[in-house]
Amino acid sequence: MGVNRKACGILLKISSLLLLLAGITGLGGSYLLHKYKVYYPFFSDSYIILPAMLTVISGAILVVSGCVGFLVSTKQPGCVHGIFVYILIIVFCVVGTTAALSYTFEHKFNKDLGPLKDAFENYGYDTHDTSTVDTFQREVQCCGVLSYTDWLEMPWYNHTGKVPLSCCRQTLPYCIGTIEAPMLLYREEVYDMSNGYEDHMADELKDSKTNLIVNYLPQNMSQDELRSLFSSIGEVESAKLIRDKVAGMPQFRVSFARPSSDSIKDANLYISGLPKTMMQKDVEEMFGRYGRIINSRVLVDQVSGLSRGVAFIRFDKRSEAEEAIKDLNGKKPPGATELMNVKFAASPNQVKNTNQVIPQVYHQQQQSRRFGGPVHHQAQRFRFSPMSVDHMSGMSGVNVPGNSSSGWCIFIYNLGQDADEGILWQMFGPFGAVTNVKVIRDFNTNKCKGFGFVTMTHYEEAAMAIASLNGYRLGDKILQVSFKTSKSHK
Repeated sequence: MGVNRKACGILLKISSLLLLLAGITGLGGSYLLHKYKVYYPFFSDSYIILPAMLTVISGAILVVSGCVGFLVSTKQPGCVHGIFVYILIIVFCVVGTTAALSYTFEHKFNKDLGPLKDAFENYGYDTHDTSTVDTFQREVQCCGVLSYTDWLEMPWYNHTGKVPLSCCRQTLPYCIGTIEAPMLLYREEVYDMSNGYEDHMADELKDSKTNLIVNYLPQNMSQDELRSLFSSIGEVESAKLIRDKVAGMPQFRVSFARPSSDSIKDANLYISGLPKTMMQKDVEEMFGRYGRIINSRVLVDQVSGLSRGVAFIRFDKRSEAEEAIKDLNGKKPPGATELMNVKFAASPNQVKNTNQVIPQVYHQQQQSRRFGGPVHHQAQRFRFSPMSVDHMSGMSGVNVPGNSSSGWCIFIYNLGQDADEGILWQMFGPFGAVTNVKVIRDFNTNKCKGFGFVTMTHYEEAAMAIASLNGYRLGDKILQVSFKTSKSHK
């Protein structure tokens, strides 16, 4: 009898120890509740987190029951043993309730993420919502609910023209929240569960290369027409048409048209030799004292996210640009290791060789593949001129984009066989208005023949796209990007 009692006492101690450990683990949930309390505004009902709170309460009761179990394990049966049994009954009831509530709220939890959109819309206006969204995006490493394009219809973006800095990858300190360099932003996505998307967080993370931004849509285009347009190319998972909140029209990039005159022509500057730490606002401060800046752009390396030390600035008047060249050309800015080169950004009408405008980014000893057989070139002649090769004569039946007066035609060479129009749209779209895209395909295999054309509306945007993408690695190919030099397109 004594042996059995002793064995029961040991068994009770072991059970009490397990209860004590389980209780301590449950109490650890209180730390998580405190740490992530910033997310509470995402839930329309506070009781949605009741199962988590009950888990913490269960932990506290388990700690008490474990201590009581140790106490009664060496004593004769009595009142304390009864208390211990009652505590265990309470624990089982609380744990059972927690399990039932967790199952019940599983589907409600997804619906309750609806206030997440409200928090995004209040960003910048409500301090608590701002802090909540920033913390959420940094913790989850996402930008927006579906993608960073969600911010395009938010008041914050309409006011600042940028996404929050919490969208920036923390490993890239030079990100300033502009969507012109999406590679600097978090690409993980949190699906919009309240609108019928999957009820999970970025399952294996969508490939960002399947997300397209389409600008300059017709004002009368509907969302169904947009989906139908792209469905002719491939399966469309989702499509969202962003309309002006007041006029109800699709959003466009719009600027005032200025009367044509000699005083405003050729007021675009190309600047090189800038320090890698100099950002767009720093460049505007340096050049702003010479006149009114219409627009500016600092080119960013696609891989590292750092400035490439090259910028474009468009002044209101040519005389202002001339003053900037006179004072700053050949000067060394603070933090730079070389002298600045400030000059007019010559258009393709003025030069036949785009090397005069675009800095040399990539050199290679030979070109291993070319139409009609392998032809070798010296490194200094690596730039590809589409009109200098014999295969262009066989393209008389091809509708080449940009052969009209509607824009600037850009030639892209060394594309892979699997390249399509969608890739070119995604690459060139962030730089400005793209009016046409064409990948030249082999008639028999329907594979890309290694080159294509993109037509952009504005020269400055086309020049920036060339400067950024020439030498860009797409898969295992190094792209050669230049203006199509057969004739002007303006």
